[in-house]
Amino acid sequence: MRIRFLITLLFAFHLFTGCKEIKQEELSPEITVEIAGETELKKLISERNGKFLFLNIWATWCVPCVEEFPALVKLADKYRNSEIEFIGLSIDYVEDKEQKVIPFLKKQNVNFTNFINGFKKDEQLINFISEDWNGAVPLTVIYNNVGKQLLRLEGAHSFEEFSQKIDSLLNE
Repeated sequence: MRIRFLITLLFAFHLFTGCKEIKQEELSPEITVEIAGETELKKLISERNGKFLFLNIWATWCVPCVEEFPALVKLADKYRNSEIEFIGLSIDYVEDKEQKVIPFLKKQNVNFTNFINGFKKDEQLINFISEDWNGAVPLTVIYNNVGKQLLRLEGAHSFEEFSQKIDSLLNE
């Protein structure tokens, strides 16, 4: 009798959690990733509407990028109603958008806008961001509310490190 009860309980739990997952997927917002080349990035950087820009350049194949990503999601949530906008720019191949980039963003429960690199050559993106940048990712660049580059952070950083930098810039 006890075994039958445990099996029934286990079945009911499995059924309940399975239904819960379906409902969460139905409620998940659609994630779109647009291509951003030089024209689009110039516009994103220059048309700030009074907000700072936190631009993170990342890739699904980059281990430090993947490790850093949860901190970015947490930051975007923390600063949701502040003077800073979060944008991600994947440097994955455009062809990998549907199979790799969007599934990754869904898994991360992304809460900020993401684009995929539309520059024809890597060097064009590198020189657009900074001729001093060697192209390594992740890279975070923070622009002020008129599009002036204030800070460039190479490599992965923690939520706390990012928060400290953002707070410092917003309070200047």
